Amino acid sequence: MNASAEQTIDRDLAACLFCGDVRLKIAFTRKVFHERHDAPYHLCTGCHSLQISRVTWLDEAYVGTGDDIDTGSVQRSILTVMLVRALRQGALLTKGAGALDYGAGLGLLVRLLRDEGFNAWGFDKYRKMHEADAFQIKHDGYQGTLDILVLIEVLEHLVDPFGELSAFSTLLSDRGLILVRTGLYEHRIHGPDWWYLLPQWGGHINFASRRGLKALARRLGMTAVFLPAGYCLMARPRAFLHLRWMLAGFWFLVNVALARGIGLLNFRHAMADAAIVEAANLRRPGP
Repeated sequence: MNASAEQTIDRDLAACLFCGDVRLKIAFTRKVFHERHDAPYHLCTGCHSLQISRVTWLDEAYVGTGDDIDTGSVQRSILTVMLVRALRQGALLTKGAGALDYGAGLGLLVRLLRDEGFNAWGFDKYRKMHEADAFQIKHDGYQGTLDILVLIEVLEHLVDPFGELSAFSTLLSDRGLILVRTGLYEHRIHGPDWWYLLPQWGGHINFASRRGLKALARRLGMTAVFLPAGYCLMARPRAFLHLRWMLAGFWFLVNVALARGIGLLNFRHAMADAAIVEAANLRRPGP
């Protein structure tokens, strides 16, 4: 084992990442990252979110791993564009609205949003945005007013979700939005065998409950609304205009129907490929 990596403490929690409650109790322990590290999973007794309390392996986990296991990234990016387009069609975003994809990966969503006319940029600490390299920024590199901050399958990776979202929420306009998509933890259903834990890779370290996301939104001065297809939208209370939300919801359904009509948004093949990739990675020796 790399001694320097072992000595690096990414975080050592004393309170819940989402609601701030200090009443954490051990739920279970699993081996993560090619079974090289013991990961203590703690349950918050306040909001029932799950989080790995002591993390020491992220610098290892993000070196040359993780891209191939996300076989659903293309279809998910298309689905997200359908939703953001619907928010514009419902007059919750304007043409040319400023968008930031936080944890943008290879930059596909940034490229698609720019193709829709949004002023979209991306930030990723660990990946080069090959699909939109010219629009990748540093953590403090966004200029101007931000209308929507997007975190698609990213919240579960963040060392400090509240701190990182707080830093960017100050850039949001008065009606600025935060769009989140993540797997929601249900403590009465999910256990140590929940597929979303992805312990073999080790990148998933936070697992918010619905109550946890609502609490996180409140700490940011926002309200959380849960949407279809696993999305959660956070906005300042005055940004929730009932008729506009109804119109945006209608256009989202229309956009999805049209996309499916031409053969897009079919996750079935991506899910089948995920099983193939996982089996191949299990046979592959760890770093």
